[in-house]
Amino acid sequence: MRKQAIFVVVAVMALVWGAAASAQVGGTAATRLRAFDEVPAISAPGAGHFSATIADDGSAIEYHLSYFNVEGVVAQSHIHFAQRGVNGGITVFLCSNLGNGPVGTQACPTSPGEISGTIHAGDVLAVNSQGIGAGELFSVLRAMRAGITYVNLHTDQFPSGEIRGQIVFTPNPIIGSIGAEE
Repeated sequence: MRKQAIFVVVAVMALVWGAAASAQVGGTAATRLRAFDEVPAISAPGAGHFSATIADDGSAIEYHLSYFNVEGVVAQSHIHFAQRGVNGGITVFLCSNLGNGPVGTQACPTSPGEISGTIHAGDVLAVNSQGIGAGELFSVLRAMRAGITYVNLHTDQFPSGEIRGQIVFTPNPIIGSIGAEE
């Protein structure tokens, strides 16, 4: 009987925690980009920073990307779907000078450079081999919260990527959580 009671308590706690986690979409995301984090690693002086704010309702991502000291001519930058140390598919174009991005993709400035923008569901590309459909911003956000997205900047000298950083998500605090002071 005691085992059943413990099981019920654990199951209820898991349901409550799962509901709170799934409702908690908003937050911030950030990473520093460097050549050593590329796959394979590169010895180059370039660096950068990506930061983003995710809307509480999960409908948009406001982002800012800055970079400097890259050795090549900037070609494009993306958010990719993969864990640290692995290359993955492009989910969102941040900028491109190659004319290969979706309509409305902004041009990448020369280094040092900065871009800002807003990502919506319509900006998400299909990565069918990894289970992400076109327009599935919720899939990108789920991966971002789990640490399975990265940003990189590609140049003519390093077409596979010159600087890269794994995105780290920080959720907004849950308002009205248990034990919170009012």
